[in-house]
This record gives sequence, structure tokens and C-alpha cells, in this order.
Amino acid sequence: MLDQPYWLRDATANAEWRRLPRIALWGPRYDWCYGFAAGRIKAFGIGLSAIGLRRISQRAASQLVNIVLDLRDVQPALAEALEPLAHEAFDTWRLRAEHVLLAFFQHSEPDPLASTLDILATADGSAVSRAAAAVHLSSRQYRRAFANLYGVAPKLYQRAVRVDRRIRQLHDTPWEADGYAETPIAYADQPHATREFRAMTGLSPGEYVREKRSGGLTLRSVPTDDVTPPFR
Repeated sequence: MLDQPYWLRDATANAEWRRLPRIALWGPRYDWCYGFAAGRIKAFGIGLSAIGLRRISQRAASQLVNIVLDLRDVQPALAEALEPLAHEAFDTWRLRAEHVLLAFFQHSEPDPLASTLDILATADGSAVSRAAAAVHLSSRQYRRAFANLYGVAPKLYQRAVRVDRRIRQLHDTPWEADGYAETPIAYADQPHATREFRAMTGLSPGEYVREKRSGGLTLRSVPTDDVTPPFR
């Protein structure tokens, strides 16, 4: 975070607002939550593989789902190396950060299931069995290996990717392209698509579009006025 502080609150009963650290490590999120900023914020994100996330966090995949960590708590030396210097231009910092991270991850092991993620993103109800066959595992072995590596069952991952793709279709100018745009989202029918969207976002697709018209330019977010911010 390079500008205004940003606050996060889970959408669960009695959840509290948390101010995010300047350099935050985000795990994969499957439950929607509330975010708050007093003004416009600036952030720079770098995507990690599942193995990269486990290495940098020093935690099991199951402990990383829906979590945000302070990088200083898990990799203090790396966090210090990534801190912007006084009066450092953004592009200068970005290039320096790339070199720091490439050096940190230079000996990382490959992801043995990476080739199956495309199958889960684009296939129908047979996706898990097809993904398992692609890496010469039984469906049961594949589900176990997937949960160990990614922290969730492959079916939940598939549901999340489908909804994420639908959000990008509904967004006028998403700042991430759908890597599978040429392949239709594999829902059984429109009611199925709507149920899945609401289950994972709290909104129907139509409600999402209407909310976006009233503000909230970022992908996967809608404005709301029914949640008390962390301070007044």
C-alpha cells in the first residue's frame, strides 16, 4: 500500500476491522469481505503460485485461505528489502522489487498440478476426473493432492474461478483479462450461474452490475453504505 491506509473486515458475525500492513501477503480468498479506505488508494500487486505462497509464508496451504499476513511477521528481511526508499520513484522501486523477489524464489520447486488448473477453469462436471487423469492420478488422489497444495477442494476452486470469470464479463474495464475468454463458462443453465454467483458474492449478477454503476471502479468490488467503517 503506497498511499491511504486500507481496512478489511470479514463478512462474519462480530468480525472486526483490521488495518492492513504496508506490505501485505494475501492468501487466496473464497469468502467475500468488506474493505474500507478514507480516500483513493494506490496498491501494487504481485501474483504468486501456490508453492511460492507457501514458501514465503512458511505456512501450510490450509492456513492461508482467506488470510492476510504482514510480510514483516513471516519474512522480515524480505519485507525490509522491499520497502520503498525515501523519494524513490515508483518505476525504480518496481524494478528493484522484481530483482529482490526473483532472487528469493530462484530455487523454488515447480507446481506439479499447474497443468490441471486450465481444465478446472473451463471444463464441466467431469473436470476433476479429467484433471486427475491429466496427471495420472485417481480422482481421490488428485483431490487430496490439490487440497494439500492449494488449501481447498478442487470443486471449490472451480466454482471460484467460474464466478471470477463471470465478474470480469460484467465489468466494463477489468484490470485483469479472462485468460479463458474464448471458452464459455461451464454452467448447466442460467439459474445455476445465478445461484453460484450469489453464493460466492452475496449478489446476483444483475445486482452486481447495478451496484457498479454507482461507483467502485475496481474489479470484484461494489460500494455499500450499510457497514460502519473502522473510524468516523
